[in-house]
Amino acid sequence: DRPGHDHRYAIDPAKIEREIGWRPQVALEEGIARTVAWYIENRWWWEAVRQRNRDGTYAGGKQVA
Repeated sequence: DRPGHDHRYAIDPAKIEREIGWRPQVALEEGIARTVAWYIENRWWWEAVRQRNRDGTYAGGKQVA
């Protein structure tokens, strides 16, 4: 493994909660499940994005090097 490689990320939202009152709207597990469901239900969208990327463009349609 490489020096400085993080093996685990532990996010502490205390500062943002305290400073601007941010709170998550859904639990992590629910958010992941909803994201996976969206990708399953919208395969047409991400397949088109993936195909454009193969053609040398990104989703915005501009050429990439």
